[in-house]
Amino acid sequence: MSAAPSTPQAKAGKKKMLMTDTQHAVVRLHPGTQLESAFRVHLMTESLAEANLKTGDICEISSDDGTVGYGIAWRADDRAGNRPKTRPAKMTETFKNAFGFLDGSRVTVSQTDAKVYPAERMVLSDVTPPEFNSADDLDAGMWEIRVKNTFVSCEALAPGVTFEVSGSRASRKKRFYIDSIDSREAPADTPSLFSFRANTDISFPGGIVVTSTNESHPRQNGGSSTPNGIMNGIVANGTNGMRSMAPSPSPAPVHTPYQLNTEGVGGLLDACQKLNKHLRWLLSTVEELNCNRNLVPTHPILLHGYEGTGKTLLLDRLAEAPFRKVVRVDRDNLPGGTISANKKFIKDSFADAVNEQPALVILDDLDLLTPTDDTHYASIVRTELKNLRKPGMRVMVVAASKKRSDIHHSLFGPQGLNISIELPIPNLQAREQILNVLLGKPAYAKDTLSTVIAEKTHGYTAKDVALLHDTAAYNGFSRFDDECAEQAMGRSPTPPAYDDIIPRLDGSSSAPCTPSSKPSPEPTLKDFELALKEIKPTALREIFTEKPKTKWTDIGGSDSVKERFDEAIEWPLRHGDLIQRLGVQMPKGVLLYGPPGCSKTLTAQAVANTYNLNFIAIKGAELISMYVGESERAVREVFSKAKQAAPCVIFFDEIDSIGSERDSTGTKGLNVLTTLLNEMDGFEALKDVFILAATNKPTSLDPALLRPGRFDSHVYVGPPNEVARKEIIMLTTRGATLAKDVNFDYLAADLEGWSGAEIVRICQNAKLPALRRALKGEEDTRVTAADFGTARAGVRKGITPEMLEEFEAFTSKLSQE
Repeated sequence: MSAAPSTPQAKAGKKKMLMTDTQHAVVRLHPGTQLESAFRVHLMTESLAEANLKTGDICEISSDDGTVGYGIAWRADDRAGNRPKTRPAKMTETFKNAFGFLDGSRVTVSQTDAKVYPAERMVLSDVTPPEFNSADDLDAGMWEIRVKNTFVSCEALAPGVTFEVSGSRASRKKRFYIDSIDSREAPADTPSLFSFRANTDISFPGGIVVTSTNESHPRQNGGSSTPNGIMNGIVANGTNGMRSMAPSPSPAPVHTPYQLNTEGVGGLLDACQKLNKHLRWLLSTVEELNCNRNLVPTHPILLHGYEGTGKTLLLDRLAEAPFRKVVRVDRDNLPGGTISANKKFIKDSFADAVNEQPALVILDDLDLLTPTDDTHYASIVRTELKNLRKPGMRVMVVAASKKRSDIHHSLFGPQGLNISIELPIPNLQAREQILNVLLGKPAYAKDTLSTVIAEKTHGYTAKDVALLHDTAAYNGFSRFDDECAEQAMGRSPTPPAYDDIIPRLDGSSSAPCTPSSKPSPEPTLKDFELALKEIKPTALREIFTEKPKTKWTDIGGSDSVKERFDEAIEWPLRHGDLIQRLGVQMPKGVLLYGPPGCSKTLTAQAVANTYNLNFIAIKGAELISMYVGESERAVREVFSKAKQAAPCVIFFDEIDSIGSERDSTGTKGLNVLTTLLNEMDGFEALKDVFILAATNKPTSLDPALLRPGRFDSHVYVGPPNEVARKEIIMLTTRGATLAKDVNFDYLAADLEGWSGAEIVRICQNAKLPALRRALKGEEDTRVTAADFGTARAGVRKGITPEMLEEFEAFTSKLSQE
């Protein structure tokens, strides 16, 4: 039998060339997420005809860089309009990852005599991330059956595929990775497609991880923790730019020589468990394993995650395990000089590990050594990884990178890095423990200051939290220096800009010092608040949006809207356990619709400010790019950032520009909308990411956006009523001197049917004559009723009765559905 690799560079088998190949095809992403049809290659009608292919035929795809794969020819959607000069070959993300194709690469599509071969044995790995609720007594022993049921409906399968399987309840699921597939009929060393049969044997060499669901389990409530220590990458010896931390006073963790030392490690329990499995397999003797080690080779591992999430920490802890040899290979320790000399160094390093087994090879910052656009060192690393797949090898390879996509694609697959472990950004509990240790307290202490700051640092890595503490400590020392100087001069220091007394670390307050009190350099809440203005979370640094300052009190007549958002956002944040216990499905998205100028955008800003959430504001038109695939990539990037910085609000202003009904748009708009739909309620469920959108044209939106699971709740933000109009006038004229003839009740009644923005403009214009009179030196600078009348005449009313009827009809239609 032969195991088919997933990212081959070897030559493909013989092709039956009946007609000219389809030239100049470019790989583009197809938004499909269903595993059943994942290996379809969507081609234009002309491309199918040129290659003499029919829908359903097996075709060969080969790229300029030598990558070869097989797919099922399928006719693409013909609603594209003008035919592009360079025809697309649209592949799903699953297809591209399995064979190693890159978006935008040139490929040739042709006929082939290959077929879908019956799979005799499949090797899978459990790669379920910690945030999944995979544990359930009803699921014990059932996962293999569910995997087989998933495979039965698949047209084709290949190594390198990652997929998810739901448990007895929708909230319970696991993620698996296909390591290899064996078939006697498949040609050796050639990429192939396989079909699952009734007699196909499925094995899980690493086992299927089933975790406890009792209250003491560290994954409970969406987070992961460890028996002791601090969280996510706060490490000794200044790694990642952070200081050494004192160990937690909790009992020391128990570890054997075949397990990582988890002292001072937190928030990485799931990653440590996976690494421990590989350690035990590699370091244990045959007698201890009670099986033949040659049956299952070791698997190279990739650790990936944002900077400061603990990658270097885990590599250092792995290096402490009882290996005979630890070899480090990265861009910085190459000898330099010629490329050939560096390649020899890499080859010799792997040879040293093979000669001193059991050994560990560390490839830190692999994205710098083997970037996607440079093949100088990728080829030698790929060859060495392939050589380690021989039976009996006891060489563990662990690489690290910020992004998996930044590494050359040829290094992935059964012959390369086939195990990926993503390191998460610390959750609320993790950040609180990090802050406790940074402040010199026990990790699990209940400290008010740590709790408050932890709640304000969503999306911060451990490195971010440490940098935040350093900045706050500097602010505290600067304040301390000023206070001491003022005391020396016999004056009380300037009181803090807070109405409430701010707690200090030692339990005292930041109330103004008296001559008998001594200033303290310990950082206070105010010091941290100042630091928060400078230190932004890693996950949002590239697309950071300044948190709005708008409050509900700044929006006239917003009480009813605020109640809707209290239920949709505040309840899940404050009563998550109760909601989960009752099985209530809270809305994940709210659509604000109404005429222009009725405070939809202000409402979104108030939401972000009120609930202290990270905030990403996107104008729909900003996502539309002239380049094929760029818009879809931008949508995926926005959601990826939001997931890492959760809890987070994504606000799509002018959602109609990308969410219009599919029958009325071109292919570009269709693909962007499809990507948006998949991200909101697709293969991977959103967690703690709230979607907010605003539109003036709700009738143009695709119905799929309005169904439950996407925008579950629809809030009509119409013209303000009389009470709201009066509030808007009072808020806008606050601070101005009004004449006695100005009557708010009369103005509110007179402005019926005007939008909030128009009323604000009228009030602003009414104050201009008073300003002119003041500049001329006149004594009477009051705003008069006549000023309001003149201002009203100068602002055009934008809301028409026909417009309101259209919104009312849309609201009525939603209520009937």
